[in-house]
Amino acid sequence: MHQLNTELSPQHRLNRLEHEHGYLAEQNSHLNRELSSARHTIATLRTITVQKEKSLQAVQQELDQAYFRIRLLSMTLARHLLSHQHAEEGSGPIQLDRQDAFEGYMDKGRVNSS
Repeated sequence: MHQLNTELSPQHRLNRLEHEHGYLAEQNSHLNRELSSARHTIATLRTITVQKEKSLQAVQQELDQAYFRIRLLSMTLARHLLSHQHAEEGSGPIQLDRQDAFEGYMDKGRVNSS
């Protein structure tokens, strides 16, 4: 059998290594740019997430306040209707106050303890 000479000359190996080095350096440069871009994207997404969380907390607080006002208005309306009904029957007005509304609201579990 005939064997091929697979040995490369030192100059050929040097050229090949230089070529591979150039290619790898270019790849490294591209990867560094991508990594930098990914880090920038992560920082931007973190900022957006924090802003969204703050907005969500503000909306939740507004919702809790709205539920409280609804409960307060419901209690005021109930007091008014009961007072009107008792006035028609000749008995005195029913006394309900804001604490009644607040306790009813707390019973619903709408106020966050955090």
